[in-house]
Amino acid sequence: MPRGERLAALMPLARKTKLLRHFMSDWQGTQVGDSGLIRILNATGTRPPLIWCFNASFEFPALAQALGPDQPLIGLRSLNTVVDYSKKLPQEDAHIAETYADLLRDSFDLHNFWIGGNCQGAAIAEELASLLSYQGRHARGLFLMEWSPIMPWPGQCHLLFGAQSHDYNPFLNGKDLWPQWHHMFRYASCDLLPGDHGAYFDPENIAALAMQIQRRLDAPLDAPLTDALT
Repeated sequence: MPRGERLAALMPLARKTKLLRHFMSDWQGTQVGDSGLIRILNATGTRPPLIWCFNASFEFPALAQALGPDQPLIGLRSLNTVVDYSKKLPQEDAHIAETYADLLRDSFDLHNFWIGGNCQGAAIAEELASLLSYQGRHARGLFLMEWSPIMPWPGQCHLLFGAQSHDYNPFLNGKDLWPQWHHMFRYASCDLLPGDHGAYFDPENIAALAMQIQRRLDAPLDAPLTDALT
């Protein structure tokens, strides 16, 4: 499909943001700015904020509570159910990531922060990290959960996959992506989570997810990373 036709096929940005505002209207947390697209929990925490792109409303407060009150968590939403995933073009995620980048720059200092996302939210997170880096705002690290990255990024990338996630965990399908990841990122790590896709924010699994995220947040930025799955 020619580039002009691909761009013409994108859902208009106004339509995407209208739907996102609708889905986020009942989200917990404090609304940031007037867009209706950004929320924050644990706002008084002293740690560098973690910007995370979620797929569903319940995931946001679950992670905020598990990480604790000293960890500010800035919540964005993916295009899950906004755009039909079976027909979605990669440019859709880039399109909304540009909007998020503008809004985040207007509302936060963005000189000491982390970025992450799960599933469709991870696709936006990697776009967002790249956009902000081009603009001189370099995240301390990038978390990609249940998502195999497609874009290189000059920093630490922490990948998370489910131990029973046969549809998303490449290692369960006999793939070794370490050479690719080391080529794409300054450092790469990979941690396994209990359970299958879509269950990591559930009460029985959220503590394990928060523990894996927390230990990466706490590690020195130049700590050596290995090819071992943990």
